[in-house]
Amino acid sequence: MHRYTIPLGRILGIPIGLDYSWFLIFGLITWTMAVGYYPAEFKDWPVLQYWLIGAATAVMLFVSVLLHELGHSVVAMRYQVRKFPVRSGQRQRSPRR
Repeated sequence: MHRYTIPLGRILGIPIGLDYSWFLIFGLITWTMAVGYYPAEFKDWPVLQYWLIGAATAVMLFVSVLLHELGHSVVAMRYQVRKFPVRSGQRQRSPRR
């Protein structure tokens, strides 16, 4: 794992890690949704609900990215292509290089 990555474990033998930049991105997505989008669309919600749903939106986005990247890794394992650890916040390298 990269030295700026928090190891979270393994899924199907694939190392899963969280880059420190994830916390900044998580905060920005949560803030954008809680201050901008949800108040404009749902005017009668309490303020706390905007923040909780904004955080849930950010988590769901990152879970969907994780599942997408795991899909790449599973296909790479199936076809015996060199695989790389799944990390958020880091530019991925192509396995064909």
